[in-house]
Amino acid sequence: MTDMIEPGLTYCLLGSSGVGKTTLINRLLGTDYETQACSATGQGIHTTTRRQLIEMGNGAYLVDTPGMRELGILDADDGISESFPNITDRAAECRFSDCTHTHEPGCAVRGSVDEGELASYHKLVRESEWNAQTYHERRLADRQFGKQCKAIMKHKSRDA
Repeated sequence: MTDMIEPGLTYCLLGSSGVGKTTLINRLLGTDYETQACSATGQGIHTTTRRQLIEMGNGAYLVDTPGMRELGILDADDGISESFPNITDRAAECRFSDCTHTHEPGCAVRGSVDEGELASYHKLVRESEWNAQTYHERRLADRQFGKQCKAIMKHKSRDA
């Protein structure tokens, strides 16, 4: 793997806490940066508390980061389209130009693309749309959801 790390470039390892980012660096360098043993559940014990820039032997740099709780994608429309060429190519044949590929009649994508691939595509599109929202738009959506929940609970208690 070290032959894939090009001199003069900086790389960053991202991942959840305890997945082995620092252990991977130890294996690549043959060094012993501080890590702890796995917990009784077999999951890693997070000890990296700060970012650390590590110089690789070939002049490349690697950033070891603390575990991340969440990583979102922003402005990824082009990247999503490029990652799912089957869907993009078939979408041009859809009956409606604004087809969401979920329920529209005449959708050229549904049924012709693997369901797992289509589910992954929809998940990334939803995540991209959510991350593109402003703070105000998210708060408004959360409030509307809260109102829906209250209305449902009110309706259920009235029927009981």
